[in-house]
Formats: sequence, C-alpha cells, structure tokens
Amino acid sequence: MKRIKRVINYKIISLIILIVIAIYFIADKKIEESSECQTDSDCVKVQTTCCSCNSGGEEKCVAKKEVEYHERQLENCSKDSFCISMYACNIKSCGCINGECIGK
Repeated sequence: MKRIKRVINYKIISLIILIVIAIYFIADKKIEESSECQTDSDCVKVQTTCCSCNSGGEEKCVAKKEVEYHERQLENCSKDSFCISMYACNIKSCGCINGECIGK
C-alpha cells in the first residue's frame, strides 16, 4: 500500500513539474511573438524604469503589443522613487529591423 502511494505521489509531482515547464515555454513563446514587427510603425519607445530617461532612467523600443505590459510594470514604482537629474534619452525613434524593434 505504501508503495502504491509513493508511485501516485511521484506521478502527481511529475505531472505538476511538466505543467510548470509547459507554461514557462508557452509564456516565453508569446513574449517572443509579441516583439515581432513588420514595419517601423509597429514599434514604439517605452520607459522601462521608474524614472524617465530625462531623469536618468532607461527606455527601449518594443512592439506596440508590449506597451501595456511595460505600463503595468511601472505601476509597481513607488511614488517616493528618487530620480537623478541626468539626461539619458538615447533613442530618437524606433524602427523595425529584421523583425525586431530597434532604437535609432
């Protein structure tokens, strides 16, 4: 009886691990697909840190489909964040090069 319980527990744990791995790869593929672009107009510049690039923060070019994700990430920023007075805006515009959004 103990052996049967051990086998069942092993199968349940294995199934859970497989489900977690599958979810990881599916989520990773969706992120890759969403960063694809066809034309320059598919790409936009987004703020990636709590401080804007005008205040020492970072920016990058992403597909329009990813903008909402980055905006949600910024919701986690504290209202009391300390930003420095350093201009770090390096991206003038975004373009689609070989299916990737790249800063110009």
